[in-house]
Amino acid sequence: MYNDFLKEWLAQFKFKGDAVVATYFSAKLYKLYQTHYKGYTVVPIPLSEKGLIEREYNQVELMINTWSNSSIRLGRYDREKQSLKSRNDRIALVEDSPFYVEKIAEKDLLNKVVLIDDIYTTGTTVRQAAKTLKELGVKTVASLTLAR
Repeated sequence: MYNDFLKEWLAQFKFKGDAVVATYFSAKLYKLYQTHYKGYTVVPIPLSEKGLIEREYNQVELMINTWSNSSIRLGRYDREKQSLKSRNDRIALVEDSPFYVEKIAEKDLLNKVVLIDDIYTTGTTVRQAAKTLKELGVKTVASLTLAR
C-alpha cells in the first residue's frame, strides 16, 4: 500500500540518493517474483536518459540487479514526468507510449514477461510498456510493483 510511510521511504530512495534502501525492497520483490512469476523474463521499467542523468541510477534496476534474468531491455524517450500530471492526463496518454525496445532476442517473444516498477498509480506506465512489448509479439506481459 502506498501510504505515508512508504512514500517517505521511496522519496529517500529515489530522490535523495539513499540507494541502500534498494536492498530491503529487493528481497521483498524477489519473494513475490518467486511466488507469482517464477520463470518469467524480468523487464525493469526504465528511466528516460534525462531522468537517469538527474537521479544517477534507476531505482528499479537497483532493486532487481541481484536476481534479474532480464534479456529484454526497454528504453524510454524523454517526456514530462508522470508525477507532474493529473490522473486523467496520465490515463489519456496510455496509447502514446514513451517506450521502445533496445534489446530483445527472438526467443523472448515466446517467453512470459513481468514488468517491474516501483509505484503503480494509474497503471498507464505499465500499460504503455506492455503495449510496446505486445506489439513486437510478446504473448504474456504481467506486472509486479512495489506499491500501489
